[in-house]
Amino acid sequence: MPAQVNTSLGKILLKKVEAQLKSKLQSEISYEKQMRETLDELSGFEEFFKNSPFKIHDTEGHGVVTLTRQYGNENIKITFDISDLQSRGQDDDLDRFEDELEDEDEDEESKPARRPAQSDEESDEDEDENKNENENDDEDEDEESRSFPLHCSILVEKPNSGSLLFETTAHEGVFIIDSVSFMNPNKIAPYESAEGQYQRQVLYPGPDFRMIDQEIQTLFEGYLEVRGINTAMASFLPEYCVQKDQKEYLNWLKSVANFV
Repeated sequence: MPAQVNTSLGKILLKKVEAQLKSKLQSEISYEKQMRETLDELSGFEEFFKNSPFKIHDTEGHGVVTLTRQYGNENIKITFDISDLQSRGQDDDLDRFEDELEDEDEDEESKPARRPAQSDEESDEDEDENKNENENDDEDEDEESRSFPLHCSILVEKPNSGSLLFETTAHEGVFIIDSVSFMNPNKIAPYESAEGQYQRQVLYPGPDFRMIDQEIQTLFEGYLEVRGINTAMASFLPEYCVQKDQKEYLNWLKSVANFV
């Protein structure tokens, strides 16, 4: 076959693939727009910020979101990354795959040599039982999708006095403190700088928070709570993360569709 014919067929195939891809992207955009409208209706974000001392800093196209406030002479910053939501999805897929393998192994071990014949009534009962189990599983998945562990870094900074960095997990209306580290202003570069980020990686992260005195743990939790880092905030952040991820995904679809 002449090279010119090959080239022509290649161009035709390329245009066909691009047209199919663009059509599929447009279909996904339409679906995500409907999902976005539903989420906008359900969200109470505006009401939350009316009653919150925190201001949110959310730049379109960026995955990291920050909330800031002043508390006396302190500057407080909460930072989270929506990539946590994607990582959770990958972990859930792996866990689900492992669970399915375990279930298959258990089924093989417990499988009888021959299953006795069932009456129609027994068969219907089994179908109803399986249906109820599936519905319960769906409800559990919906509940998990509304509340997932979100890693949050909380920085409490005092001028010329240093800062405390709390590494926490917001989950089911609670901030679980993982570690508390102290940063000396004379030894640590500014928080936003690349040097500051590197220094925090090698900084002593503090003791294993779960191993320190229980009363100290409780007092640190109260320390955050009086600064507005409370149950309402812990419930709000994962929900906002889901909405932010939805918005960024829709923008990504539009950009890719326009490029194709």
